[in-house]
Amino acid sequence: MESKTNNTWNIITTVAQEVNKVRNELCANCDSLQDIRYFKECGHAGCMKCLNDNVIGCLQCKKSLQVNDVYNYDDFSEIIANVEALDNINNYLKGHKPPKVITFFSPESTINKRDHKGETRLHKDCREGKLDKVETLLKTGVDVNTQDFAGWTALHEAVTAQKIDIVQLLLDYGAFVSVPGLNYDTPLHIAVQKQNIPLIKLLVEYGADLMAFDKDGKTPIDLCVRLDDLKAALCLTPRRPVIYKIYTIPLPKVFCMNVTEEDLHKLSTVSGLTTSTEHSLLNVGDVTYLIIGDNNKFNIKHIQAGILQGTCVVNRTWIDDMTKKSVVNPIEHIATLPQYALHKAFLNALDKLPKLFDGMRFYFCHTHTQSIDGCKYTIEDLKTLVNLGGGKILARRPHRLQEQDVYYPYHSSKNINLATVTYYLIYDEQRPNHTEHILTGTTYKSSKWLINCINNFCIID
Repeated sequence: MESKTNNTWNIITTVAQEVNKVRNELCANCDSLQDIRYFKECGHAGCMKCLNDNVIGCLQCKKSLQVNDVYNYDDFSEIIANVEALDNINNYLKGHKPPKVITFFSPESTINKRDHKGETRLHKDCREGKLDKVETLLKTGVDVNTQDFAGWTALHEAVTAQKIDIVQLLLDYGAFVSVPGLNYDTPLHIAVQKQNIPLIKLLVEYGADLMAFDKDGKTPIDLCVRLDDLKAALCLTPRRPVIYKIYTIPLPKVFCMNVTEEDLHKLSTVSGLTTSTEHSLLNVGDVTYLIIGDNNKFNIKHIQAGILQGTCVVNRTWIDDMTKKSVVNPIEHIATLPQYALHKAFLNALDKLPKLFDGMRFYFCHTHTQSIDGCKYTIEDLKTLVNLGGGKILARRPHRLQEQDVYYPYHSSKNINLATVTYYLIYDEQRPNHTEHILTGTTYKSSKWLINCINNFCIID
């Protein structure tokens, strides 16, 4: 959060400087920004309209100057062309307050059947503009935020098809407005690329993130170069004071750690619940809840595997609620383990955001077991954790990079040195051996760094 805040204020400072530069160079007669020229004798600015109308040349100097007494400053004309948009961005970044977000929880629908692309009927009907069918599906309780295998939600499809009535309907039913899809494009990125101002305004009204980065490090604002009307739509559209988000809680697949026989019996009475206590969590995928019976006795690698899967790590009070209620707010029961970013990791999954290591590739320079913070990790343990976090394991050390290999991994801060690093060579901190030259977009990091990233659920510089 701190890095994003710093990034925002860096942008504010840059934009404000450009805006102030322009304001200091307005036409001295009429404050116009159009067709500016500079007076050779005094250096002040004036517009061609005033000069052609034979108005006094410079009110600041009280001297009569004609057209042949001025010159054009080409570099300044680029600033003039975008001054209104720069002002809008400046005002937005300084005065914008995020809307209040109210969350609801609902059980997962059982009607989200997928095809070979991971698409549901809702995806297809949104793409084809079938408003009535979309509304019928939403009324039956289908998950409005289901993603296909490319990460696209129904909102991506509706925005791409430019079906504003369906976009409005999806938003009213709790569609998440800033889910990154393929190449981390959010619906707002797509709307800007389509140059569809009504769609842009609608998405911004419902809280779309203007500072969301795609894989090339571009925000929706960055895609509006020299398109002032689009920038105005992005920066001047008022936001709703309250945004509703409906979180869908998946069907419970529970992994229990240090729970009593009594608690296991309670869980057995809950219908539709799948419970496991036998296997290593590193080998069990799609676990939705990890229950810790005793906070003083837990397997560290199980916690880390849960974090990377987006598992909700809860204490045993969750069991009591599950036996009494049909829908439980899991956030109320997240375990208290200050050394692990449990809330952050779970909300990342609920918000349909990429996994921690998405877009990152790892090559391990060592193959032996090592101890990190008192816990022993085999090379297979570390590779499994990387895979659970969405990263890719390389069999060979990277020797050259293609242009398409360099992009911004989703969770890398855009203000740190690792912003465009996609290849990580992992070494044992006790046996460092990384003196050779490495490629741009590649860096050496220790196994301990990898574990610290998992525990904090962020890419540490």
